[in-house]
Amino acid sequence: MRRTARSLAGHAGVAGFQEVSEMASGLDALLGELIEKPQHLGASPSRTLVDAVDSLDLLFARAADSAQGSSVSLVLVVDADPGSRASVAQALGRLNVATVVASGVEAAQRLIAENTFCLIFVDAALPESSGFDLCRQVRSLPLNQATPVVFVTDTADSESRDLCIASGGNDVIAKPFLPMELAVKASSLLRRPRTPRVGAAAESGAAVRP
Repeated sequence: MRRTARSLAGHAGVAGFQEVSEMASGLDALLGELIEKPQHLGASPSRTLVDAVDSLDLLFARAADSAQGSSVSLVLVVDADPGSRASVAQALGRLNVATVVASGVEAAQRLIAENTFCLIFVDAALPESSGFDLCRQVRSLPLNQATPVVFVTDTADSESRDLCIASGGNDVIAKPFLPMELAVKASSLLRRPRTPRVGAAAESGAAVRP
């Protein structure tokens, strides 16, 4: 599977299908990390691999219509722990995204109410309120009702996934995570057709209301 992903990345790049090439390259890198660190292979990385393959299917379907704009994706990371915030932001640094971080619920609520994000990562165990409660609030606000929300949790078991679904979330990713797993997860969700986009103003930070 890794050889196929690597070959696809190269051929797609030569053919000019940049999104396909980037997604296949991410899949290749994640598979390589899982081969080197098989202890990390579990439910969360497995779902990420499935998401990546599904995203490739979508990208192939629209490859004939491949005019791509210069917009940049705006991603919000909500986590009270500075180390965890930094880890998520560092993993997202592998992608062409603008990352905004919030250390608490109050700051996150303000950002979500005033900005349209393409993707939100939130710690499920925020100190002031659970990440699941924050997700319910996201779904009640017009700017981010359709924004994918991924919970970063200590475990990605069936109970966590049930809470995720019940609160309106899209997926969970378990700590400690491989940086490439998180990057591939983000890349897959960002390429879903319903994902909102922001223009060049957000890239400079002008579109984000603090």
